[in-house]
Amino acid sequence: MKIGYLLIGRLKSTRLPKKLLLDIKGKPIISHLLDRLKLAKKVDKIIICTSTLEQDKPLCKIAKDNRVECFFGDPDDVLVRMLDAANHYNLDYILTITADCPFVDPNYADAIVDTFLETNADLIRQFDLPHGVFSYGIKIEALKKIVKIKDSTDTEVWGRYFTDTGLFNVLDFKIENEFHKRPNLRMTLLP
Repeated sequence: MKIGYLLIGRLKSTRLPKKLLLDIKGKPIISHLLDRLKLAKKVDKIIICTSTLEQDKPLCKIAKDNRVECFFGDPDDVLVRMLDAANHYNLDYILTITADCPFVDPNYADAIVDTFLETNADLIRQFDLPHGVFSYGIKIEALKKIVKIKDSTDTEVWGRYFTDTGLFNVLDFKIENEFHKRPNLRMTLLP
């Protein structure tokens, strides 16, 4: 099984312009996030999944500098962009998070893969972790189905397609470590 981690990111932020490129200790914030993702043991490919717009081209250089892949896809339809990237890289399963989450936990990402292998769930979430620490796990067949039935091309917020349709097996990953349960804490860059 080929597993990809899709890092969804663009450079369109207006409140904190080009926040993913801001320097922390000599390298862009997104590079620190990529370093964390590289610690995941069950991921075959890490892919910065961005748009075809000119403003997002610098993310390709970041990908190259960090020896990860870069995929240019639909500027607005995140679901189509993820599916196109999964198809392009022949992925069987994807993990995903937005690029403004530099504290993502690679161990919990690996745990999603293990849980998927045990349950075959369409979507695995970890909402008991702080926002910005958790990943999502998505079965490619479920993603294909959603792309066919969705009613909008603005899919930056896409979770409702899994939860509101009643068509998918959505699993909320149980966080055993009580200290890690911090669903009210947000550990992300400014939106």
